[in-house]
Amino acid sequence: MAEGDRALIQAYIALEDRGFTSDCWIWQRYIMNNGYGQVSIGKRRILTHRFSYEAFVGEIPAGLQLDHLCRVRTCCNPEHLEPVTQRENLLRGEGFAARCANATQCPQGHKYDDENTRVRPGGGRECRACDRARCREWRRRRKEKREVEASVGRK
Repeated sequence: MAEGDRALIQAYIALEDRGFTSDCWIWQRYIMNNGYGQVSIGKRRILTHRFSYEAFVGEIPAGLQLDHLCRVRTCCNPEHLEPVTQRENLLRGEGFAARCANATQCPQGHKYDDENTRVRPGGGRECRACDRARCREWRRRRKEKREVEASVGRK
């Protein structure tokens, strides 16, 4: 990033005392629907946290994303940003993937431990207790259906 761009971002992120008690640098201008700040430099639109990181720290390593350690999407304090893989960023977050990865029990309350957990070929986890119950119920319904079909066929 050029030295002129560095000065420009520092001007854009003019830190005003607006009563915030955190160390976050809250972007005060345009915020997109997804909660991230955005700035236009010439004809380029840039996410403010990426622009800030590049201005104060340097280039974002290829193949990595910036993770907001503070979990505040409008923050552009480079000390709150860490380059990580997409997988790490998703698992650290608060979305569906993170909730699933951090779950310690299945929706029915059985513990995810070595004895009760099967890892699917795609990487997901499956509760063995729930799987056994599901199979028992399937066999019961199948047997019931066959008995009904057999009794209907005899008449």
